[in-house]
Amino acid sequence: DPMKDDKGRHIVAFTATVRITHLRTGAFREDCGAGDAIDRSLASASGNALKGAVTDAMKRAARHFGEKLGNSLYHDDFSVNKAPNTLKDACDMLDLERAKGRF
Repeated sequence: DPMKDDKGRHIVAFTATVRITHLRTGAFREDCGAGDAIDRSLASASGNALKGAVTDAMKRAARHFGEKLGNSLYHDDFSVNKAPNTLKDACDMLDLERAKGRF
């Protein structure tokens, strides 16, 4: 039976382990992440906690591919829609941001 707080909300926590594989070279990186959530709905709490755990694990695994690629995921203004298409674009974008004094 899931835990509940004094207000009757479900308290849920998940851990996830992910592997990101570069399809051309076969290089891969793995890491784990954790997520938790509190909600009146067990389904909502579970979904949010699981999403948080997987997202955290993916960001942590991507960081192992290098400073310029993985750490950009932690920027406040990061959006998948604005993500660079290639590693060269990611490197160019990060270097441009550094030149603006963001770091």
